This record gives sequence, C-alpha cells and structure tokens, in this order.
Amino acid sequence: LSSIGHYHRAARMPDPTTDAGVRYVMAGIRRVLGRRPDQATPLMPPLLFDAMDTCPTVYTGPAGPEPNLRGLRDRAILLVGFVGALRRSEIVAANLEDLHDHPSGMVLDIPRSKTNPDRSKPDTVVLPRSRTPEHCPVEQLQNWIDSAGITSGPLFVGSTPRGNHLTTRRLAGDSINS
Repeated sequence: LSSIGHYHRAARMPDPTTDAGVRYVMAGIRRVLGRRPDQATPLMPPLLFDAMDTCPTVYTGPAGPEPNLRGLRDRAILLVGFVGALRRSEIVAANLEDLHDHPSGMVLDIPRSKTNPDRSKPDTVVLPRSRTPEHCPVEQLQNWIDSAGITSGPLFVGSTPRGNHLTTRRLAGDSINS
C-alpha cells in the first residue's frame, strides 16, 4: 500500500489506498492472517555473561583506583533485569524502598507495570542468590547499592561517562537499551 500510494501521489493521481474499501479489506487481511510482532532477540546466559564482562568495575583516576559506578550499575541492571524478567520501564522505576530481604535472596516489588497499570497491588519479583558471586543478582545489586551510597529513592541513577560520579536523576528506560 505504501508503494502504490507513493507512486500515485508522485504521478499526481488520486491515491487509491486512502479509499475506505481498501482500508477495510486490509484490516480484514491483518485480522485473519495476523502480523508477526517485532521482537528483540533474547539475551541468554552465555551472551549475558559476556555483556557483564564488558562492564568495568574499577576506575583508575588521578587519585588511584576507585569503583567504576557505571560498570557496577550496569552489571546489576543486566542481572536484575534478566533474573527478574523485567521490562526497562520496571527496572528504572524501582526504588530502594521497593527492595526487601528474603531468606533466599531479595524481593523487588513492582508497583506499576504493563500488566498491572492500576497499581492495585504490586507485582513481586524474587531475586534468588546464586552460588557464583559474579553471576548473583543479589550480590551485584548489593555491591552497586553500597558503592553508590544509595540510601533511598531511585535504585538506578545516571553516571558520568567515566563512571566515577553519579547524577541525582533517575535513569531513563531508553538509556538501558543503548
């Protein structure tokens, strides 16, 4: 339809694709045949661990080595998002107050999500401990919280490009995908 309409408009002829009958037929075709949704390729553990390995944990600055806050944050985001099967919007909306200790790890309350938009009762996500500390979402999240000195508010905030200083702004969902 796009091509047909384009060439008709370029030839200064009436666009047949704007006709209500054509639109009705196309809607019926879409309804019967469906349309494959655009879906990203899932990040599975071997690639997840490779992605985590690219996140630096130490910043070597003029004052010597110090934690690379951006790398620690990104490692925590990758593991928490993967293990909790969270959307970007749910990750960036999380506050420290939504995180609770659990004998098997941690529990994260998701007050509002795509599947729970009315905030009637928060969804609960369990983040279990892992035997491998570098692959444990609880360890990585706790390391990020301690290193960043987060005591309340947004769980994930922005950082400088070098990762040695934090901003006070909540991370945006689009920044997780880039």
